Amino acid sequence: MDATDIKNLLVKIDDSFKEESDNHKAWLWAKMATLEASGWAEECIEDLLTSCIDQLGLRRKQQLLDKIKKNHGFHYSANFKDICVQILGNIIFEKIEDKIPNECQHLESALNELKTNRDRCAHTHVLNAGSTEAPHISLSYLEKIDIGLKKFMDELGKMEIFQET
Repeated sequence: MDATDIKNLLVKIDDSFKEESDNHKAWLWAKMATLEASGWAEECIEDLLTSCIDQLGLRRKQQLLDKIKKNHGFHYSANFKDICVQILGNIIFEKIEDKIPNECQHLESALNELKTNRDRCAHTHVLNAGSTEAPHISLSYLEKIDIGLKKFMDELGKMEIFQET
């Protein structure tokens, strides 16, 4: 999934955040950036996995697609890795992690940090809010996630497990 539009949106949100003098409104801009980046990450993971299922030509395709639809989150181990292992198998997943360890570590870190901030934002309201990360932080997570998912797909594509059409 192309990240250009979401990156541009997060830059605009960050500009509004920086210009805002009301602390409550600034917090809402930061919350919006976190929720937008989180939604994008979750959609990208779903698209990546759906594409894999389509290309693999699996007999249990619908069952796996149903699992993806029930996967509400983007935490690295609990969501991304777990569903990838169900679809690709542990051996393939670990081979990819071994080929691109730095990218996978950055992906894991960015997904988990964004998830932590997202949970904090989603479970508080503006009048009871503590601190949250500025929009440029969400943008930085998004960029790491984008790079990590692209590298993951590149390595997966090199494994020649997809059926020829």
